[in-house]
Amino acid sequence: MKNIAKSVGKIFEEDFIKSIPSYCWHKRLNDNAASWGNGTNTRFASTNECDFLLFDCNSRTLSALELKSTQGNLTYWRKDFEDGKKHTWNIKKNQILGLKQWSQYLMNCGFIFNFRSCSNRTFFVMIDDFLEYT
Repeated sequence: MKNIAKSVGKIFEEDFIKSIPSYCWHKRLNDNAASWGNGTNTRFASTNECDFLLFDCNSRTLSALELKSTQGNLTYWRKDFEDGKKHTWNIKKNQILGLKQWSQYLMNCGFIFNFRSCSNRTFFVMIDDFLEYT
């Protein structure tokens, strides 16, 4: 069996899970196989709105979180960026629109950004703030 190295994104997720206090419940949403390409372009992409659901039992707060770790810049979908070409955004349309929709019902919906090139700094950005910034 091959020894496959973990991606830095998976390592970031593991570190995130280790940081969750014991009074919080969390669920990593399963990635579903959403796209299939033939030949050497074969890949699977998730259509989930986020990576994690996190429930703080003390404050009774449910959060929907999408984790992103990058060495460089983040790219993101925006309606006015659509040009009919295929793009590979770090932050996908379904994540942005899904978190925005969920924010009507959940207290905290947003992104946890890990910038490895900036002294490994990590930030939480609510979806409404993300939309205002972008």
